Amino acid sequence: MRERTYLLLDDGSVFEGRPYGAAGEAAGLLAFDTSTTGYMETLSDSGYFGQLVVQSFPLTGNYGAVTEEMDGPRIHAKGYIIKDGCQGPSNFRSEGALDTFLKSRSVVGLQGIDTRQLVKKIRGGSFYGMITPEPGKNNLDRLKNFSPEEPFGHVSVSEAYEINSDGAKKQAGAKKAAILDLGVKRSVLAALAKNFGGIKVFPSGAGPDEIIKYSPDGIIIAGGPDVLPGSNETEKLVKKINNLFEKNIPVLALGSGHQLVALANGIRLINLSPGHRGSSHPVMDHKRGRIYTTAQNHGLTADISSIGKNIADIRFTHVNDGSCEGLVFKNKTALTAQFAAEAVFDSFMEVINAAG
Repeated sequence: MRERTYLLLDDGSVFEGRPYGAAGEAAGLLAFDTSTTGYMETLSDSGYFGQLVVQSFPLTGNYGAVTEEMDGPRIHAKGYIIKDGCQGPSNFRSEGALDTFLKSRSVVGLQGIDTRQLVKKIRGGSFYGMITPEPGKNNLDRLKNFSPEEPFGHVSVSEAYEINSDGAKKQAGAKKAAILDLGVKRSVLAALAKNFGGIKVFPSGAGPDEIIKYSPDGIIIAGGPDVLPGSNETEKLVKKINNLFEKNIPVLALGSGHQLVALANGIRLINLSPGHRGSSHPVMDHKRGRIYTTAQNHGLTADISSIGKNIADIRFTHVNDGSCEGLVFKNKTALTAQFAAEAVFDSFMEVINAAG
């Protein structure tokens, strides 16, 4: 008889499957990803911190575990739920089966359930879930009282470090950027390194004076996990961002940075149902009149109805549901986006160059 593992939802629903990855229990907010490839990037995406990730594509792990494709230094997903896991990957870069890789990283998983049925369910609302060998009443009670962890202290770097510091010294007029790391992706750092001669990455707990001491031409607030409105961590970051705005240095806010900058300017956040997670999300750039195909991972955004005309203009919107994807602030030199794209970085460089 094959070993069984279950997914228990906070509404009492139960999905029966088989173990995948490490044995044990894992609980968190259920989030789905619609990408057909890129599971290494998904697992290491800080936007999935503390969450149970459901992969909607039915076959996972067919090209094995490839650590160089991770978009962060560690796995951030709390648990991983798939339809079928490939045990015979075919890829010259494969370091072994994904199942084995997850075991080595103590990531609890589940396979063998109808993930598309599950995705259809969680698209209609927000659910907490638990991967467990015992889906009884005690676990259901625990799940109904589940509280998520404040994310940014877990996904940020512990100490500041520099990128391209030599380039900044060698290039005449090279611009410098300070990054407040709230879970910034490696791919974003690589893209920014093409635009700036010097970059210094600061941990989420760094003070405004420490950041300003670097004398940056621009400040980038970049992260992945959704904020927890009203939490101590969120309130501290909002206060820090307001202090940074007082320095009149251009600001680019990406991902959760967009959410925090919105809160810092009195704009409400709303839940998206469903959230924007996965690839091929179309975004309209209202300034350039273009549509970008983007990768996204968020369940909150700025409430358009709470944006006063004297506060900000809406720069980006999601084509499918019309939700806010980015803002340009009128009384501050600030641009925000819920996604990362070359057009966003180019626009930010234009702002920096105009500021002198």
